[in-house]
Amino acid sequence: MPNLRLLLLTLTTVLGGAGPLLGQCQMLYNVSVYSDGSWSSDLSAVYGWSNTVDNSTLCWCTHYSYQTTAYLYDPYGDQVSSTQAGMESTVSMAINGLMGTYPVRGTVAFYCSCFGAAGGGGPETPVDVPIPTTLTIVSGTSVQSTESSVGCPDGMCGNRRSFLYQVLDQRGQPINASMSVWDQVFNVNGQNGCQLNDLYTTTCPTPDTGPCGVNTSSVGKFSDSLSMCSTHCYSMGACSDDGCSTTATQMWFIAGHAVTTDPKTLVYKCQSITVNGQ
Repeated sequence: MPNLRLLLLTLTTVLGGAGPLLGQCQMLYNVSVYSDGSWSSDLSAVYGWSNTVDNSTLCWCTHYSYQTTAYLYDPYGDQVSSTQAGMESTVSMAINGLMGTYPVRGTVAFYCSCFGAAGGGGPETPVDVPIPTTLTIVSGTSVQSTESSVGCPDGMCGNRRSFLYQVLDQRGQPINASMSVWDQVFNVNGQNGCQLNDLYTTTCPTPDTGPCGVNTSSVGKFSDSLSMCSTHCYSMGACSDDGCSTTATQMWFIAGHAVTTDPKTLVYKCQSITVNGQ
């Protein structure tokens, strides 16, 4: 019995933080949780994962029953989480057009045979989902049609213009993702001299609605085609130009995100269509 009491005293001293005697083991708690994330190739979802690493010096103790939890927050602070048995956990969240920073954080809970329940967590890791911010016309891709090639109904003439857009993020960099794309076009009040009456060519068959299965390329490029037909561009059996002009506003939706930072001003004339003056 005296020897048992001496052994218990020694354990209490070592675990209590006193300097270990020569040859004795001192338990060292060293558990880390690392987190990271990414987004899907079409910007429809963001993913987070957390990984637990236990480098503790356990001596005669053991750690077991790990439960790792990954937390994912949207730019407004709403969260989803997933707890999985073991050292890793993954979580995902639909973006639904809400671009921005999605922080990921991880925690772990487990049991120690010497001290009972234990756990900890790591810092947040920001996952920056690119924000479609600007659409720029790719140099050398713009084609302006002639009046005779538009195919307007009888008694009308007009023109068509087509080109490629490149989607840029908030830093002015191309977004290399295949994203859904659609647009809305609205007349500007009092500026409809060609009397187009909201009949504009839009990405989706039903005007001002989407998405409709149209996507950018894998590098964030897509084609747009603008056309107009008007009785003001036709006179005495032939195409003509009476100088009419109609101004409209075009709004783009990329991966469900309204690109309000770059509305396009479209000016339709009998022989030309310009976008933001170009």
